[in-house]
Amino acid sequence: MELDLPGGTEAGVPDMSEVSWAGIVAPAHTPDEIVNKLEREIVRIVRMPDIQEKLRLEELDPVGSTSAEFASTIAKDWITWSAVAKEAHISLEQ
Repeated sequence: MELDLPGGTEAGVPDMSEVSWAGIVAPAHTPDEIVNKLEREIVRIVRMPDIQEKLRLEELDPVGSTSAEFASTIAKDWITWSAVAKEAHISLEQ
C-alpha cells in the first residue's frame, strides 16, 4: 500500500527532516556474545555489493551500523519526536 502524503515543505513546514529508518533489534538482556555475533553478520550481509544493489533498487539506503550507532540513532530520534509531540500536545506511550 502506498500513501500519498505531503512532504514537510508541502505541509507548510519547510525545515522538517523527512527521514525514516528500519533496523533489527534483539530482546532486552540478550547475551553480549549473541548480540555481537548478530551485529557482525548483519553488517557483513548489508555491506555485500549484491545486497546493497537490491536494497537501493527498493529506494533504501543500506547502512549496516553497529549496535551502539543504532542505539544512538534511536535515542536522538526519541528526543526529537518527543519534543514535537509535546509541542503538539500529543501524548506518547512507552
